[in-house]
Amino acid sequence: PKGQDGTKSFLFGNTFGIQAYIAPRSVLSAGVIANWYAAPQNGLTPLDALSTTLDKTSRRYFGYARNQIYFKDAFIDRIDMGIGLFRSYARETPQGRGVTRYFPDGRTGFGFQNIERKGGREEITASLVTRPFSLRPLKTLTGADLGTHRFAAGFSLNHISLWQHADRTGYEHYRQNRTLATRTVFASPRTFSGSTIEQGLYLQDTWIVRQWLVLGAGLRWDRDAFLQSSALTQRFSGRARLPWSGNATGRHAGYQTHLVAGFGWIPEKANLRLFTRPEDQAGILTSYAQDGITPRMPPIMSMFAIGQGTVRMPKTTNFSAGIEQGLPYEMFLQINYLRKRSNHGYAYVPQSSAMPGTLPQGIVPEETGIITYTLQNVKWEKCIK
Repeated sequence: PKGQDGTKSFLFGNTFGIQAYIAPRSVLSAGVIANWYAAPQNGLTPLDALSTTLDKTSRRYFGYARNQIYFKDAFIDRIDMGIGLFRSYARETPQGRGVTRYFPDGRTGFGFQNIERKGGREEITASLVTRPFSLRPLKTLTGADLGTHRFAAGFSLNHISLWQHADRTGYEHYRQNRTLATRTVFASPRTFSGSTIEQGLYLQDTWIVRQWLVLGAGLRWDRDAFLQSSALTQRFSGRARLPWSGNATGRHAGYQTHLVAGFGWIPEKANLRLFTRPEDQAGILTSYAQDGITPRMPPIMSMFAIGQGTVRMPKTTNFSAGIEQGLPYEMFLQINYLRKRSNHGYAYVPQSSAMPGTLPQGIVPEETGIITYTLQNVKWEKCIK
């Protein structure tokens, strides 16, 4: 019908920043970034009724302050300190209260999700970088020019929080002949919250072997309070200018060709949306026979759990390579390759089941069975870009 055949979304954003010299060698910068998003009647299609849509709204705010201190005639070149604050809010509201019905030719009923979510992050970082220096004792011993080194070290401390209120109703799937195939309903509304503290330390060496060759190596330690687990990872990188592309100060400096490559292990920290799943609403699934009335089996409730001390922080193996080619008119061409591989990612795996009649009375109907999914390090993932 006219007036129900379209939807609009609105996105507003703004940023404000300031930078000032609070001392001859100290630069203070601060800023705020804000985004607002509204999408009433989101999900409207030619096959889905207006009543099945959701009104989505979200707000995000990020503020930061950073102080960079530079030193003259000292081993330390600069110190960088900063703080950041992030807040987010999201809401999904249905047009009315009821279940969503999925037919082969579209949806009817009402949206089943009614969710309000808040998130936050507070971060403190600090780092220092040395001036380039040469290892004179090694140079004297070998008699060779081994280039210069530049060290960097730093730490980070993050507090991440999540709050959610969920009041999902349920949804039904129907066959081609309009008979009910499955029905999923959710247990009573749930309100929960979770938080974690992340810590990180790193040490990095940038080795300028020659003017055309730069190598890098780093060591990083991370700890996640939610997992009560830590990881020590290494990272390596290299950048080389091909000899036929001209000297850095030559006539063809703008047309230089560089090869870049990197390899390292990246820890995968706790995702609160994933790790708080056991606190969220539980779904109860019922399958029906061809008549759409007779249950095939007793209802099954899906529960989620995290084994204490069984989940560790996995590591993702990353490899990247690329070529950068300078072009006329101050343009350049980049071709990059990225491969990510993880063998022990997070995934919920069905571990146990309970027959009907074994659940605590008063929570769900007595005839309901249960399947428990336990979070484990079993996910295998490979990504190439």
